[in-house]
Amino acid sequence: MYPILFNLGGFALYTQTVLLVIACLAGLWLALRYARRLSIPREVVVEVTFWGFLVAILGARLLFVLLNWSYYRLYPTQILTLEGGGLSFQGGLIASGLTVLYLARRHGLDIWKVGDTLAPGLALALPIMRVGCLMNGCDSGIITTVPWGITINGAVRHPIQLYEAGLNLCLLPLLSHMASNYRQSFIPSGSLLLVYLFLSSLIRFGVDFYRPLEEKLPIGFTIPQFISLGIMVVSLIYLLHRRSRFQNFRPTIKKNIAPRV
Repeated sequence: MYPILFNLGGFALYTQTVLLVIACLAGLWLALRYARRLSIPREVVVEVTFWGFLVAILGARLLFVLLNWSYYRLYPTQILTLEGGGLSFQGGLIASGLTVLYLARRHGLDIWKVGDTLAPGLALALPIMRVGCLMNGCDSGIITTVPWGITINGAVRHPIQLYEAGLNLCLLPLLSHMASNYRQSFIPSGSLLLVYLFLSSLIRFGVDFYRPLEEKLPIGFTIPQFISLGIMVVSLIYLLHRRSRFQNFRPTIKKNIAPRV
């Protein structure tokens, strides 16, 4: 692993920190491209991404600390340091989601369209962040003998960081295809966001089966898996509801369109 990019005069620049910044910039770049497609002001996308990123870091750290409270209650000074990693994507997603909701309403924008604009950027940013976890040597999988296993903490383990990263990258072509249908009014607003939330949570749910036993509850699941299930259920309910309303509304639109002469 390569946790420290360089160390100069006692100042250590961590690889994970650099990749976090790169993930934010890459997500912003892609979000700006989709903003043009979905008619969302570019300056709003920049503002939402900036504040969403900062709040996401806080939310990601908070959830990680809560999930590992048995350790941090004994070493509270470690709560404010990220030397050994310690960010939960789901915590960051929830915290940044609330931030986006507030900013979208403040600007009088459709929250679903704003979410659709950001969804592809999230699908790009997450894989970069997961590579940062790999470089930091944290968040490793169970010990394995598969040929693609990676040595982490003195043992060959499933590279669950790369599993999640690769599968999330596979969502980008799907979201791009959906965006093209979006412009032609074939799908309701919010579809990109809800599909991304459902599928990325499904990916996390599956990947967590390869986590070490000590990270799991007695029933064999991790707490993030339960969070993933919750996100999947809520996303699916909203997606079906919005699709139902959209299908009922489309015929009305067609009837009111005058034929061209």
